[in-house]
Amino acid sequence: MLKRNPAVALFFTLICACLLSACSNEEAQRKAFIEFLQTRIIDKPGVHVPVLRDEDKNLFGEYSAQYAAMQHFHESLNKRTEDSLTTAMKQMNISSMGQAIQRREDIQSAQKTLNELPALISEEQAKADEARKSFKQPEDLRAVYDKAYDRVVTQPAEAMKNMMPVASETLTATLEALDYINAHQDVIKVNGAMIEVSDPAIQKELNTRLQALNTKAQATMQAQRKMVAVVYGRG
Repeated sequence: MLKRNPAVALFFTLICACLLSACSNEEAQRKAFIEFLQTRIIDKPGVHVPVLRDEDKNLFGEYSAQYAAMQHFHESLNKRTEDSLTTAMKQMNISSMGQAIQRREDIQSAQKTLNELPALISEEQAKADEARKSFKQPEDLRAVYDKAYDRVVTQPAEAMKNMMPVASETLTATLEALDYINAHQDVIKVNGAMIEVSDPAIQKELNTRLQALNTKAQATMQAQRKMVAVVYGRG
């Protein structure tokens, strides 16, 4: 007849208790993290990336690292693009053709920035995507996390990357119009927003270029509205 060893029985009891405690903690952490993603990110309009407090990190346990991927994306992207993008937006703030003539170098500089930034955004997005692939997530968490990730990483990244080439095309059309005006200074006079052309043929060609510029500008405004809708949750 086998004898029960009290020490062994106690050992297995402790092991089972620890396992149950670990499972209970993980479930509580997961539920808290899901609620955070739902109420602090998904349910709010636009892009929200709250900074975790120490109590949040304790509440979420290891799941805090999964949120960090989204937070790091925004922190790194802001650090690498904020100054250059702000400068480019100021350089693009031109209200007349006369002003554009005076600020041609600003336009060229802004276009250079707009052409470079999409690759940089893609680089940061790829880092976040790679980190996301390594996460182990139960189905209930994955469903909510995917929505939050799409809201704060994928959508803003794609909106920015889609807007910048369109804006760059507008600047290309602006520079082409400036080149044409410069090549026909003898018959084209620009004074602020007023343009006077003494040759009908040149007038027709310039109008064609300005109409193309206007079309590009409208496309840029539409792309900007889409980006604003993503970032701020409003059109």
